[in-house]
Amino acid sequence: MKINYTDFVMRQFKNDFKGTNLSHIDKDFLLDKIREAYNNLSYVLIDPEPGVEGMSKKDESILRAGYMPFCKLLFINNPTNVRTGTVPITISNERYLQSDYISRRPEEKKVLTRYLNIPSCLKHEIPVASYLMVILYSKEQIDSENIKFWETNGGDRPTPFVGEYGIVSINAQMVKYEEPMNPITMMRNALGENEGGSGAPIDNDTYEKSVDFWSRNSIVLYDS
Repeated sequence: MKINYTDFVMRQFKNDFKGTNLSHIDKDFLLDKIREAYNNLSYVLIDPEPGVEGMSKKDESILRAGYMPFCKLLFINNPTNVRTGTVPITISNERYLQSDYISRRPEEKKVLTRYLNIPSCLKHEIPVASYLMVILYSKEQIDSENIKFWETNGGDRPTPFVGEYGIVSINAQMVKYEEPMNPITMMRNALGENEGGSGAPIDNDTYEKSVDFWSRNSIVLYDS
C-alpha cells in the first residue's frame, strides 16, 4: 500500500504550528519510517483487542480502526526527538495556558483553541514522545473532501491524491492508543466537508469523554 503526505499535514512542518511541531524533522526520513512500519504489519484475523487491525512483532507498530471506516490509526515507535504533544494541566504549568482563534488552513474559519505555551527554558521538562500516532485517510475520502471544499471556497481545482492512504495528522504521544479527538474538531467534522470536516456526526457519549479529557489536558506549544 502506498502512503503519502497530504497537503493538510504539511502545516505540521511549519515553525508556527500549534501542536506536534515537526518543523525540524526531515520529511522524507519520517515518511520512510511510517511506510516501513506499515509494511511490517501482519494482519490479524481475530483481533487481540477491539479495533486492532494489524500488528508488528518487529517494531511493535499497531494499526487500529479510526472513528470512521475511511480512517486508520497507525502507532509507531517515535523515531525522532519530538516531545509529547499532550500533557496534563497542573498547578505548575497552568500559568502557561493560552488561547487564540486559529484556523488549520487559510480557507477555514478560525476557532478558539487552547494550548500550553511552554517557554524554551522549560522545554526539557516535557518528555520525548514514546509513540507517533499517524492518522490515515483513504484516497477516496481525501479526494471527496478536497473537491467539496474547492466547490465552496474556489481557487485552483485540487488534483487527485496519489496513494491509497494519506497522512492527515501526526500526533506525538506517550500512549499507544488514541487520545480523544478535540471537541472543536468533532464539531467541524459534523459541519461537513464544505467546512473542512469529514461529515461524521457527533456522538454524545464520545463528545462528553472528549470534554472530560481536554478539560484536564492540553496540547503543548514551545515558545521559540
